[in-house]
Amino acid sequence: QLQKTRTRTHPLKPGGDRPLTRCTSKMLLSPKEILLTFVQGVEGKFWATERNGWNESSDVPICDWNGITCNDDSTKVVEIDLGASSFLGTIPTEIGLLSSLTSLNIRKNIVWGQLPTEVTALPRLSVLLLDGNKLTGSVPPLHSPSVVQLDLGFNEFQGSLPFNFGENSTELKVLELRHNRLTGTTPLTISTKMTKLEVLSFSDNSMSGILPSLENVNQLQRIYFDDNKFVGPIPDVWGKKLENLEEVWLDNNMLSGTIPESLAQLTNLDDIYVNGNKLTGTVPKVVCEAQFNEDFFSNQRRSGSGVDEDLKDYCDSVACPKGETAMDESFPCFQCPTIASNPYIGRVGSCIDWSEDRVINKMLRPIQGGHGGDPAMGHESNGSSSTISACDFHGVTCNSQGKVIRIDFSNKRLTGTIPDELGFFESLQELDLSDNDLTGHLPSGLRFSPLRRIDISGNKIRGIVPPLLCQKTDLNENGKNGRALRCDVIACPVGTFSKSGHKDCVSCEGGAPYLASKSCSPITKEGSLDDSSSGSGGHAILIIVLVCAILSLVLAMCALCSICGLQKCLRPGARRSKNKHDDEENSEEKEFIVNPEAEASLPHPEEQKTRKSSSLPLTNWARRTIESIRSSYSGNDVKPGEIDDEGWSNRRSMTLEDEEYDERAEIQRIVETQKSEDSVGVWEYPDPLETELYNEDNTPGDGLFENCDRSWASTEKEDFLDVAMT
Repeated sequence: QLQKTRTRTHPLKPGGDRPLTRCTSKMLLSPKEILLTFVQGVEGKFWATERNGWNESSDVPICDWNGITCNDDSTKVVEIDLGASSFLGTIPTEIGLLSSLTSLNIRKNIVWGQLPTEVTALPRLSVLLLDGNKLTGSVPPLHSPSVVQLDLGFNEFQGSLPFNFGENSTELKVLELRHNRLTGTTPLTISTKMTKLEVLSFSDNSMSGILPSLENVNQLQRIYFDDNKFVGPIPDVWGKKLENLEEVWLDNNMLSGTIPESLAQLTNLDDIYVNGNKLTGTVPKVVCEAQFNEDFFSNQRRSGSGVDEDLKDYCDSVACPKGETAMDESFPCFQCPTIASNPYIGRVGSCIDWSEDRVINKMLRPIQGGHGGDPAMGHESNGSSSTISACDFHGVTCNSQGKVIRIDFSNKRLTGTIPDELGFFESLQELDLSDNDLTGHLPSGLRFSPLRRIDISGNKIRGIVPPLLCQKTDLNENGKNGRALRCDVIACPVGTFSKSGHKDCVSCEGGAPYLASKSCSPITKEGSLDDSSSGSGGHAILIIVLVCAILSLVLAMCALCSICGLQKCLRPGARRSKNKHDDEENSEEKEFIVNPEAEASLPHPEEQKTRKSSSLPLTNWARRTIESIRSSYSGNDVKPGEIDDEGWSNRRSMTLEDEEYDERAEIQRIVETQKSEDSVGVWEYPDPLETELYNEDNTPGDGLFENCDRSWASTEKEDFLDVAMT
């Protein structure tokens, strides 16, 4: 009932499609003018022609426009429904002036740009449906106190949600943010303020951190957190407090721990998906009930791959057991081969190959050129793709049994992510991956190894330290001498830093966006970090060398161009090619305007395009011309300088013979003025002054305003006023 669509009742009136300008005061806009801000550009006009109303000259009342619903007395717009209407454009900020608007639906169109905060702050807005578009930027704060349903799914929003997101939206029941590019953690306000939520979806983003407790959101029916980067355990409180839960989708994250038995207490629960995580243990028998994930078997029956009732395993439908994997979803499960294994439940895809040799080789492959060696790691590449023994690499220490006990790959230009398989090195005690370009998140699986020391500082690791890794005693002396277990002993959290990247972490406002930062380095506008926090000094040196090489090449080209330009200037009979010596500071071409009152203003057929500014040495011809002016009018000294075409009126006045003296003085004044302003001359061919400076026999003329012969002026002679005099 939220998607009402008005039918077309009247033909569109012709004309009157003038768009509203931004210069109009928003406070003076009528509802009609506000709605017409949706009509944007040529595409908007075409879209409007297909709908009743939506035209400035239309006499159809706005309450009868397609997609518009008004209140009972037709005085205020209360609903805008443009869903799936082929609308193309942005969301105007002026919509925020419709204070009575209760519903805005623009879903499944081509809407780009950002979501204006004026819209999310509308006081009476209860439904906002913008899913299925191309909206970008960050999700703005949700200040509307009346909003009940918010759907921003399938867009391109990015960044973290505001910490105070929805703090006033206590009536919100549906929050849909699936399939965006959101990062960061879930705001605390979801658990404390949005207590009437029934549907909560963050599916298919890159959100991290631990799952929210949601213990006060006891009306919640559906939780969709799948395909993110959440870590930590599944909250046991969900099974105790959220008695209305029907669906829980947590698959494809990095969750650890076990499946809480309390979930079996949820009598309304139909679906629970936890595959593709780092969960251990077994699926609790009380959760292996026929009611769970029954629709999964129903889908298999519909696809023709149904499972006999006797073969159904409702535990496997929740998660495959340890040592097994599923090719798709959770069922059926297959035993892993002997060369690989699987320590987790709910594994999907291939089993984990935790051979130490293969893991180390795979880890170093980006700096091995795809083969099996790298001088920095102790091996020269011989073109072979064979696996090298892990113990043969520099930085790897093994015990007498050939098991890896120490890895020191600090400052080795490593890229990619930290392999989760390192957690299954049964003798690994020290792991130093500091000062590389590693990305991704810190694997929770590292908790399975007997690690005593770990250093991931100086990388680009995001998220948080997995809670179960924080509970690993003696790791970096965590919990030593009865002290409380702390995550910052392993890595300084995002927004903090220390010299070592762990311990003694201090706050860093506006910087340190990664785990284990060693400095308070802000992110630049391009999204990159100050090199001091990455530890990749080689990259900085390479960039400096490249910049110096480019600058040297540019300087050499400039010198060559200057020599060529000087040679052409010294050839009086040669014509300058247009745009050959452009001045970069005045490179924008001026619009050519024809002066109907002067033939000299008309362009020569060969010179239809306006010439750009030129910067050339003073030629002998120009010097003689200036000296001629000086000798004729000794009281008006003309210094070498630069001239700019101030307008066609100045140009015309210089050709008037009855004001010859005054106009020559004007030339001098402009030369002096433009010289002081560092301007460069811009004159179009044919210049009315150049034609008088030479006679037809190529000898200097006697005056500036004699022998005007337009026929050859534009082909051989220099301009008087477009020479940049020095």
